[in-house]
Amino acid sequence: MFSRLVLSFFVLSALLAVALAEHVPRSAHHKDELHARGKPKGRGGRGTWYTPGLGNCGGHNNSKDMVVALSTKSYGGGKYCGKKIKITNKKNGKSCTATIVDSCPGCAAGDLDLSPAAFKKMAPLDDGVMPVDWDFV
Repeated sequence: MFSRLVLSFFVLSALLAVALAEHVPRSAHHKDELHARGKPKGRGGRGTWYTPGLGNCGGHNNSKDMVVALSTKSYGGGKYCGKKIKITNKKNGKSCTATIVDSCPGCAAGDLDLSPAAFKKMAPLDDGVMPVDWDFV
């Protein structure tokens, strides 16, 4: 009886996890604001920082990794996962290169959420926000 109860618990937990998982479409025909004549083009916006973990691109990252999350609108359903972008702090001209590993639901189009390591290359974490320009490399 007890083993049957435990098995039922694990099966229901697995079903719940699948039901709550967010579907990320990966359509090759999906177009977003980054496409202009078929070439991805960067943007400018606000750069903030976050503590990375399990990203929408499927990997685990930490605060020491040079990674970035694109706004959900720019994320394009994951088609930019693993791509590198050059980010420049418009205030002081410092820049770094980071890999796209996640999406940022709270970011506006053109905004970036950077790992602490990437943010610190351009500004102190205490700044919290910086104006950025970015483009694919």
